[in-house]
Order: sequence, then C-alpha cells, then structure tokens
Amino acid sequence: GEGEPVEGEGESVDTIAEELLEEFEARDGDNDGSLTLEESGLTTGQFSALDTDSNGSLSRNELIAAASPDGLAAVPNVVGLSREAAHTAILSAGLKPGSGSLAFDDTVPEDHIISQSPAAEMRIALNSGVDLVISEGPEYPEDKGCGCFCNNSETEDTKAMLRKVFGDWLLIGIAMLGLYCWKFV
Repeated sequence: GEGEPVEGEGESVDTIAEELLEEFEARDGDNDGSLTLEESGLTTGQFSALDTDSNGSLSRNELIAAASPDGLAAVPNVVGLSREAAHTAILSAGLKPGSGSLAFDDTVPEDHIISQSPAAEMRIALNSGVDLVISEGPEYPEDKGCGCFCNNSETEDTKAMLRKVFGDWLLIGIAMLGLYCWKFV
C-alpha cells in the first residue's frame, strides 16, 4: 500500500517506484520498455512487490501505478512540443494520446501542439487519453514581398516562363491577324 514499507526492506513501494521511473530509460539496457530484476537493481523482495502481474519484468505502467497508489496521473504540459515529443511525454506519465485534431495557427509551428485537454497538471485516471490540437502551420503562407507566396528565385523563374509564354502567344496572335487581313486583300 501507499507509504507502507516492503516487507523486510525499509522503503515504501511508491518511493521505490518513483526512483525507478526517474531512471527508467537509463536502466532499460535492452530498450524493450521493461526492466528485469538485474536491470532494476532491486532486491528480490522489492522487485516482487512491484511486479504486479508476476511476469518477471517491470513495465513503465506498473511503476507508474505503484508510484501513484490513488490511480491518478498528472497530465504533462505538452503545448508547444512536437507531436512525437508530446506523445512520448503523455505515455511516460502513464496516460495515452487521445483524439487529435488539426488546426491552422500563425504562431505554432506545423506538427506542434496548440492546445490540450485536460489541462496540464490536472490529475486524471491512469491510462486516460489526453486530447491534442495539432498545428498545420499558418493558413496562408507568408508573402515574400513579391506579391506572390514563393521565394525570390522561384519568382524570377516564374517571370521568365511567363515572358516566354506571353511572347509565344503574341507571335501567334500577330500571325493569325496577318492571315486574317491577307484573306481580305
């Protein structure tokens, strides 16, 4: 239980779990998302107290549940983070990404989080979803000063192409006018 020492070990289960969570990535030597007895550095009694499903490994969720005996997790602040970083932070808190929606935003870069629900620091049930609004960037690209929405080298290429096309059509028009006029001579 919360604050109760592991039998014969002295430290409480929640304290041990909190310490392991802080070092989870460093201790997970094979990067499989779980800790073995050897990777955890715990005594057999401590490990057994945390291994609630008795499968011989400790998952991040088992440690989060042990560190949070009330079954609640604090929602991390993911506003401004990239989508990938936000998902990692949410999963690390014992929660899961909820629904995601897209929205244009002039200040938040594309593929970064504009807002979240529930708000940061709220305590919600473990494994609950955190809904995200993800930026698609500005709705209209920035005008680069040329009256179009492109960079200047593209502008010069476009101008050259337009001169050629209009020049070709002008020659075709003059030729057709000449033929039309020749018909009446």
